[in-house]
Amino acid sequence: MCYLYAMREPIKKIMLVDASTLRKSHLFDMLQNSGDVAEFDTPSKAMHALKRGAAVDVAVIYYRVSVTPLIRTLRNKLTKVKIIAFGAPRREVPLGVDLYLTQPILSAELSEAVRRL
Repeated sequence: MCYLYAMREPIKKIMLVDASTLRKSHLFDMLQNSGDVAEFDTPSKAMHALKRGAAVDVAVIYYRVSVTPLIRTLRNKLTKVKIIAFGAPRREVPLGVDLYLTQPILSAELSEAVRRL
């Protein structure tokens, strides 16, 4: 007998950081098909989870200056993590961020970014 096992891609661990309850809920719904999503309303709560050993493959973060320490921690602690930031249009991608998306974010755009990274 021959058994074929489908090779499945491991489930991605996604960290979602956004203070806006409405936007975070919408993004959470978009990201559920892409992996296991842990949501945080503040960068400090996300940092606390990292200190407790939270696994993260992809971080999706609403960008503002106050998230810079979180981005640095992600880069230092989890060297393979991919960071997607989003927010108002900017001239440059913020330092430490792999991909920057401007609002409004389309579901297909975010899903493709998570899949690609």
